[in-house]
Amino acid sequence: MMQDKTTISPVAENPRRIGSGRKIVRLDEGLSAQDHAEHVANVARMRRIGAVGAIVMVLFAPADLALAWLRPEGFLPLLAIRFAAALIWAVAWARLHYGKIPSIWLFSLIDLAVFGAASLAMSLCATFSGGLESIYIQGVYVALICRGLVLPAPWRVGAPRMCFIGGIFPLTMFAAAVVSPTIRSQFWDPHTLVEFVVGVATLGAATFLLVVGGDVICSVRRETYEQKQLGGYQLLEKLGSGGMGEVWRAHYAPLRRDVALKILRWGFDDDGAVERFEREVEALAALRHPNTVRIYDFGVSEDGMYYFAMEFVPGVTLASVLRGGALEVGRAVRIAHQVARALGEAHCAGILHRDIKPSNILVSNIGDERDLVKLIDFGVAKNIFLESDQTMSGSVLGTPAYMSPEQARGEAALPASDVYSLGVVLWMMLSGRRLFDTEGSEQAMLAHMNQKPRLLSEVVAEALPPGLESLVALALEKNPNRRPVNGDAFASALVRFLADSNGIPSVRTTEPRGA
Repeated sequence: MMQDKTTISPVAENPRRIGSGRKIVRLDEGLSAQDHAEHVANVARMRRIGAVGAIVMVLFAPADLALAWLRPEGFLPLLAIRFAAALIWAVAWARLHYGKIPSIWLFSLIDLAVFGAASLAMSLCATFSGGLESIYIQGVYVALICRGLVLPAPWRVGAPRMCFIGGIFPLTMFAAAVVSPTIRSQFWDPHTLVEFVVGVATLGAATFLLVVGGDVICSVRRETYEQKQLGGYQLLEKLGSGGMGEVWRAHYAPLRRDVALKILRWGFDDDGAVERFEREVEALAALRHPNTVRIYDFGVSEDGMYYFAMEFVPGVTLASVLRGGALEVGRAVRIAHQVARALGEAHCAGILHRDIKPSNILVSNIGDERDLVKLIDFGVAKNIFLESDQTMSGSVLGTPAYMSPEQARGEAALPASDVYSLGVVLWMMLSGRRLFDTEGSEQAMLAHMNQKPRLLSEVVAEALPPGLESLVALALEKNPNRRPVNGDAFASALVRFLADSNGIPSVRTTEPRGA
């Protein structure tokens, strides 16, 4: 949810499937940019420690031989346990090294399997070599410390995992006492029992300290994250987040300029997110209108974070403005006129926004200019000159509460579709209410397709200027051929209304050839 001080594109809410040639990192939905970077770093550390761990497991086999010399009956079990644990480490390392970066869920399983296998292997070895007095408890210490240092985590995440790894040894001893008379007898020996209790208490203390230490490390990393350089930009302040990414205020030192940095959040089941991100960049790069947010830069960081930088314009979204109720007629029309002008340039360039709504309209005050509008978030934009209707029809994109009837039916969007959505926004600005009182996305889409909008005069107490109600109703026509043809046509109609509100402005309502 964007905060009032947000300045640029809130991240679009609905992913599309569009093929991308790049290797995609797939993470769980809701993963923040910082958590993504931390996850990539954790995987890299596990790749390094996995190979080392497998080798160490094998190299310590001579220690098993030495112990086997003292207890020959335990040699084969010790060797089998040792190599089984080494095999688990090797398989985990191969998956991390040769496969794509795993999801958070899969990586958690690998984490528990690797370090749990190491702890279990040492615990089982202890049952064949000394029981409660076995020196193999030192191996459990090593596994515990290794896990705490390699994968520090917030205490809510680290505590259960570290307790699982550290708790394997005492649980294994208790289980072994059921089937082994030798180990069972050790529990009745005071001296041996005291050694066991001290060893387990030491394990518990080490677990506690490692959990606290991991939490401290993560807290420090979280605090220093805002100082992180991302593609030459210093992240200063998080402005907001959405379904696909985050928006930060960042500083670009070479030009001594603050920018708004949009960072792609990973976490979708398809690879279209990156290309959708790139499409937004391409759409913004093609536009120069003062009522459209400007783009400065686009890149990919060393750890695979996609981002683009746009102008930083302090302001609030129209959605925030509308929380205070309906707007004065002149102000509402002026805001709608600026959005229509921005759409006019986009439509002439063959770009359809397809998600016009209050949260994608930024309102700011710069100098003496009040209510300067910036149209933002071209995340689901379509270039009609580059994409055929055949490839895009059948998909439903946009926000149901502001969606044109043809979009709701899954038909190809038109410039007049954006005009309809802007008409919905204008209706809301004048009335302070939603166009249709529906619950859920499906009902909203059905209403746009079939239900006749209420007249403004039915919901607005004050008398409206002549012609305004008819102009809004014209933008809300179910048939796109009866609406203003594009943003420019609607902007011209609004200009004429502002100049002279007597009568209905004449607008072109037939799609021109080749538009």
